[in-house]
Amino acid sequence: MKKIVKDRGFTLIELLVVITIIGILSTVIIASLSAARRKAKVAKTQVMLNQMKIYVAGAQINQNLLLRDITGSNNTYDSCPTGVDLSQLPSTHPCVADWRHAIDDIIEAYDSSISDKSAYYTDAWGSPFLLDENEWETPGVCQVNTLTSAGEDRMAFTADDITIVLPYERC
Repeated sequence: MKKIVKDRGFTLIELLVVITIIGILSTVIIASLSAARRKAKVAKTQVMLNQMKIYVAGAQINQNLLLRDITGSNNTYDSCPTGVDLSQLPSTHPCVADWRHAIDDIIEAYDSSISDKSAYYTDAWGSPFLLDENEWETPGVCQVNTLTSAGEDRMAFTADDITIVLPYERC
């Protein structure tokens, strides 16, 4: 006599084990993707900062002016609050408006044929950049100009800021 074996499905325990394993793997993958996304935003912001450094140097050479004379300010970031998420500031806030005006002036002085300057209005996290035009702020004293991204926390002057030094025109 032959024994008839019924096709059996998976037991509840087997299904729970598989679902648990899938959950653990997806958690690991999501964590890895989050880290990769953060690194990509840092890289994008660094590329933007370096491109703006080229614009600043070119604008200063083309106009034979100090950066503060191109932007009309000694510290474009003066109106930016600390301890506040800069990406949440409205476009009418002086911090945002001053930066947009400054980058528009810099790019215009670099190459007036560039029509869309809005690509440089915010960093990868949506915050305006922080520009400090220091050169000859105090006559006879050479201080570096800096350009800063508020970084991942979107707050000015914290540990995760990304800052570059801009080239001098006269020092």
